[in-house]
Amino acid sequence: SASTTVSGASYVGGLVGQNGGDIISSRATGPVSGSGGRVGGLVGDNQASVADSQASGAVNGGTAVGGLVGWNEGDITGSQASGAVSGVTSVGGLVGYNANGYTVDASQATGAVSATTDKAGGLVGENDGSVVSSTASGSVQAADAAGGLVGLNGVNGTVETSRASGGVTALINAGGLVGNNEGSVSDSRASGPVSGKSVVGGLVGDNEGTIERSRASGNTTALADEMGVSAAGGLVGFNNGTISESYATGNVEGTGSAVGGLVGSNFLRQRIVDSHASGSVRGADEVGGLVGLNSGSVERSLSRGAVSLVTPGSGTAGGLVGASDSEGSAASSYWDLVRSGQSSSDGGVGLDAAAMLQSASFAGFEFGDKWVLQVDGQSQPLLRNLLTPLTVTVDRGASPTRIYDGTRSVPTGQVQYMVDGTAVTPDSSLVQGTLTAALDSANVGQRNVNLGGLFTTSQEGYRFDYTPSTVNVTPASLTIAAVSAEKVYDGGVGSTATPTASGLKGSDSLTSATQAFTSPHVQGQNGSTLTVTGYVVNDGNGGRNYSVTVVPAAGTITPADRVGSSLRGPCELRSRLLRCRTLRR
Repeated sequence: SASTTVSGASYVGGLVGQNGGDIISSRATGPVSGSGGRVGGLVGDNQASVADSQASGAVNGGTAVGGLVGWNEGDITGSQASGAVSGVTSVGGLVGYNANGYTVDASQATGAVSATTDKAGGLVGENDGSVVSSTASGSVQAADAAGGLVGLNGVNGTVETSRASGGVTALINAGGLVGNNEGSVSDSRASGPVSGKSVVGGLVGDNEGTIERSRASGNTTALADEMGVSAAGGLVGFNNGTISESYATGNVEGTGSAVGGLVGSNFLRQRIVDSHASGSVRGADEVGGLVGLNSGSVERSLSRGAVSLVTPGSGTAGGLVGASDSEGSAASSYWDLVRSGQSSSDGGVGLDAAAMLQSASFAGFEFGDKWVLQVDGQSQPLLRNLLTPLTVTVDRGASPTRIYDGTRSVPTGQVQYMVDGTAVTPDSSLVQGTLTAALDSANVGQRNVNLGGLFTTSQEGYRFDYTPSTVNVTPASLTIAAVSAEKVYDGGVGSTATPTASGLKGSDSLTSATQAFTSPHVQGQNGSTLTVTGYVVNDGNGGRNYSVTVVPAAGTITPADRVGSSLRGPCELRSRLLRCRTLRR
């Protein structure tokens, strides 16, 4: 470790001026200054790896100035810097310049960063390599290309799974995450406020590359350039690349033209797809809920925020797109008629409040792949891959069973929520609805339990992934009882009475139920027995949902009348005369 003040011209570092060997678990705390280039709080010029190291002193220099490393041609992992950093160009809170082929991973910077000219970043001033899973929280200021994480992300530069929260200010090309992006940005976010003269974006100021699965929540404010253009957007100020599966929630305001909730100006033949914006938007002209000025294509996208002009009636404004030229198009894209306050748009389809809550309204959207609308009538479309996956599991114990009751309902049981395999308590403000559980069928057998009922109305909320479970539904008890009956001896065993059933569930019924005496003979008062001889259980499962118990009943067969033709019994017909055997009394 080192704690002394260090100063020089170029290749100046708080611990090492020029490094060709690995640096591990090292520290520098003193201020560092250099009049030239490659000045760093720990290492001025790094040609090897730096791991688990930190610097906390203020750093000042010319070109390639970083809170930890000035010029980097090695991998940096698990390291941090907290001192304020200032310079002329390529100035970063952790690294001034990160070369092609090298990675800054799992690292952070918290100090304020400023450049007198350009390329100032909260973490890296100029990046031609990779920035992965890293964060920056310090404020950033420059004349051009100022970003909360990276000032200039070059053609070979990649930014992945990273975030910035500091405020950003620049005359031009100011972005909450990246000032000027020529490479790729993915799975990243920015939350700090962004302001500038023109080309100002909540995530990226000027996008010349690709942005995917990223988000911005900070407010964006822009003045206007000499042509009266603000080019201010909640996500991107000026887009000359591709934006997909991304969104912005911050408010956007510009004193000039080309002001949009997602993108200020979408340039010729550039593409915005599967994206949305919900912040309020206000500008002088070409003001849109999603895009201010559109010369490219907008596909499967959505805007929900209020849209207004600085001077009502002076300028153009649209619910989705403020203005489009002959090259601009908007396909399968929509805006909220109520929230926007706009009844028209230069592209797209306006939907009322009820339609905004129905998946059928969004023709062309790829639900289940890019989008989800979790509960019709309750939530609006959200980007599926930007929701936090929340696994919902119900513990029913070993070999769970349930007796058939004619319904598909089943208790939810002990619920567990997990994110990436770790048990969590969900943020209750991001969970709506009530967890429900239902069998795939009410019938007896091994049944799947379908969970559902939960939804979120926020893109910061959850994607509910329900863990499959099963329940063994066992038969219910059904008793079919013969009823007591009495009849006059007729030589047969038939009974006109109908057996009764107890234990039927729901709408199940018993039909064709019959009973009979076990003997046709007179047995005395209640001396005969009646048994159930037939029945049909109508349960939609051939009666298999029940375990049936048949209960007999006592009955009575009384003697037949011996007089006249009503006499019944073992008689013989001889010579057309009815002659009967003597009946014992």
